[in-house]
Formats: sequence, C-alpha cells, structure tokens
Amino acid sequence: MKYGGKWLQLAAATGAFVFFSHTPAYAQAKKKIVILDLKMAGIEADEAKTLRSTLGGILAKSVTDLGHEVMSPADIQAIIGLERLKDLVGCESDSSCLTELGGALGADLIIGGSLGKLGEKYNLTLSLIDNNSAKTRGRFQGSAGTAAALTGTVQRGVAVLFERKKEVRTTGMLVVKTEPPGASITVDKKPMGTSPISVNMDAGDHEIKAQLDNLSGTGQVFIKPGEVARLLIRLTTPPVALRVNTAPPDASLYIDGKKMGLTPFMSEDIPSGTRSLRIELDGYAPQVMELELSTKAYDASGREPFEVETTLRKRWPVEPGLSVGMVTDLAVKPEGVTPQFELTLDVASHLQLGAAYALPGAALLNLRPYFYRGTFQVGAVIQSAFFSRHTPEGTEPVPTGISVGGGLTFGLAFDLPVGSVGANLETTYLYDLDFDSFVLPINLNIYWRMQ
Repeated sequence: MKYGGKWLQLAAATGAFVFFSHTPAYAQAKKKIVILDLKMAGIEADEAKTLRSTLGGILAKSVTDLGHEVMSPADIQAIIGLERLKDLVGCESDSSCLTELGGALGADLIIGGSLGKLGEKYNLTLSLIDNNSAKTRGRFQGSAGTAAALTGTVQRGVAVLFERKKEVRTTGMLVVKTEPPGASITVDKKPMGTSPISVNMDAGDHEIKAQLDNLSGTGQVFIKPGEVARLLIRLTTPPVALRVNTAPPDASLYIDGKKMGLTPFMSEDIPSGTRSLRIELDGYAPQVMELELSTKAYDASGREPFEVETTLRKRWPVEPGLSVGMVTDLAVKPEGVTPQFELTLDVASHLQLGAAYALPGAALLNLRPYFYRGTFQVGAVIQSAFFSRHTPEGTEPVPTGISVGGGLTFGLAFDLPVGSVGANLETTYLYDLDFDSFVLPINLNIYWRMQ
C-alpha cells in the first residue's frame, strides 16, 4: 500500500507537469481581462443593443468561469469615459489603441470582436489580444442560425480562445427525435420534415423547434465536424402569462388543483390550453372558473398576460342545501330501496343540520360534524329516526317508533359558480328504543349546497 501511494503521487505529479507544460501561460494563471463591446454589422439597432448586452454578459461569465478577472464595458467607461470607449469599440488587433487601452486599465489580455448578420445567419468573430505586445493570441469564427443559438457559439468561442477546445469547420449530421413523434421540425427557422428525422448540417450551433398540434418544444445543438449530433425533444404545452387579482387580496389560487400562491398573482409559465382556476379565502365563497389560455390569442396580443379580475362574495351565514338519494336497511331482509329527501343547513364550514324524509313513512333528524371537508369529505352522523311500523309479527299497527344512533359519511364535492354539488355515502347504526333492536340503513345521495 505504501508503494502504491507513492506511485499514485508520482503519476499525479507527472500528469500535472504534462498538462501545465502544454497549456499556455495566459490560460493557466489568473489574468485581468478586458472585454470590449462587440462591433455590430448588418443588425437593426434595437436587436443590436439587446445582443450586445446579452452576449457581453455570456462572454464575461464564460471567462470568469475559467478563473480570470473580468472588466466589463461598464467598468471601462467608469475609468476612461464614454466617448473614448466608443472609439475603442472599433479597435483592430495589433493597433496602438489597444495598447493604450490595456495600459490605462492594467489589463493582461483583451477580448474584442464583431457580430454580423447575413440573411438569417449570424457570424461571430472573437479575438484574444496580449496587451503587452498588442499581438493576437487567438481567434475564433463561429456561426449560428438564430439569435438564441448564439449562446452556445459564444461559450464555445471562449473555450477556443483559451485553447480548451479546437475549432475545425466542416459538416456533420443531425438526428432529431420527439416524444411523441410526428412533430414538424424546423432548424434555424427552416422546415426540415417530420420527426424522427436525420439531415446533413453545417458544423456549428443550431436552434431546433418542434410542433405537434398544441404541443411544442425547442432545443439547441452543436454539430461537430464529421460527427452525428442527436437531440431528443419532449413536447409540452407551450406556456403563457397569466395575471390574477382579487378583491380582497391574499386569496389562495389553485390551477388544475395545484396551489400556485396568493393573489395578486402573476406568472409567465402557465401551460396553455383549458385551465381550471379555483380561488379561496376564509369567510368568502370559493370561485371556480374555466379559462381558455390560447397560444394563438396570446401571440396575437403581443404576448400580453391573460388577466382575471374578480370580487369575492362573502359566505352566507347559513347555507341551505338539498339532497336526493336512495336508502335501504342492511339489518333485516331487504324489502327494496326507497327514496329519501333531505333539507340541510350548514351553520359552519364543518357542521351541518339536516331534516330528511324517507318513503313510505320515516322522518330523520341529522347532525353531521365533518372531520375534513374539501373535495373529499369525511364526517360523523348523529341521527334520530321517527317512523311508522308494525309489530314484529306484522299483525297489528303500532304508532310511530323512535330510533337513535350514529355513523359515518363519506363524499366528494365540487364547487361550481352556482354552488357546491357532490355525492356522499352514509351508513348509520340506529337503536330501536321500544323493541330493543337495531336497524342499519345505508344511504347514497347527491346534493346541492348554496355558497
């Protein structure tokens, strides 16, 4: 084990020597690097401004990730002034203005470059200049079919400048698959066919889009020369923006049953299509609505958010309801199923009073405390029954009898704009006070409750 450890140390030291001896000094030690704004050509002013800012940020992060200190155009402007900075944007390599800039800022290296557009294709050029000699130490030329694909081009360009990658330009092959298959594929905005598909492509960065009915997906891929790049795109419903505001605020918002947060609410990542919204606030009746979040309407509006403005209504102090169901007795030989009607009053969110009548002649009083009451409901039942009956032998009629007992109720409820509707299954154990016997009615009903 001792010898093994020494050999490992020797191997590691040898590997480190080989690596650093073949890595340029400017790629090893931490350097102070100035990044100039990219010079734009053939790009409209608004797009050029956006790309200059976005790609400048990507450049800075990529260089920082390599362990170097970065000076951005904003840092440069603070030192030498805006007007002089504008002059230096067009600096060519091996020129005196770069030496002047580097000397003023104490920089070791300078990164400059340009971005041009020909048709739909973007061409990026980057240069790495040694400030001490004003000589170019590295160059990169890359292309991208879309602005979105430029992210990968810039990142690869930094790797090439610092000799972390080598750049060779030729062609390769692209294979695109989608889940589900059968989507229309465009590469750099050009239709290519239906997935799965394989096509010959220029080496470089490309943006791929897939569309199948209301499902879509995008991806970026770098095609290496002489190699096959494979891309799998999982199609999803494209997102849209949604803004929800309520009076009063701070209501809980649920979309398709998932809690999204409190109102006012805004998100740009809501799946398009038909969405179910539910708004809840203690002391107020819940609101339920269906929204059609169409991507076509979203794009036509300039991608303005869909808006929902609503005023919540205070709950009724007492909420009336009506249920209709069928009941049978499990404790005796079944004599069939009879209908039952019930009027209810909800005096609290978890307490309900009910008066029912079951044919041919039974009246019931119910008290239901609910343990849980949401979409799924669980509660207890305390029940008294008053009914006409016969003697056990069935020979002489007997006046109304009384039974008392209790049981459990289970149900499902759904809130609609017209109130709450649902169904529940209820079973009770009732003790007959006169005959020292019991009945076991089971009831299945549907109900409506005002909110």
